Amino acid sequence: MSGGAGPKRRGSQFERDVVHYLQEHGFVDCERAYGAGRPADVGDIVGVPGVCIECKATRQINLAGFCDEAERERLNARQPFGVVVA
Repeated sequence: MSGGAGPKRRGSQFERDVVHYLQEHGFVDCERAYGAGRPADVGDIVGVPGVCIECKATRQINLAGFCDEAERERLNARQPFGVVVA
């Protein structure tokens, strides 16, 4: 398999898993935010008040890069907190 079909599918499943976990733990309005990658990206998951959530399902950890991305998206989403779930 070339390119992004496998990683894209893995990332989408990871986001669904995180949403399911959050819903089971009281965040019933939690859902995936569609349109990731657009200039005004607001994170991968919405529905947790005050929090912008960026999900990363990757083998290589780039914590500084992940945090930078979450901060940009937090600002776009106008939320007080940004988190990375990796």
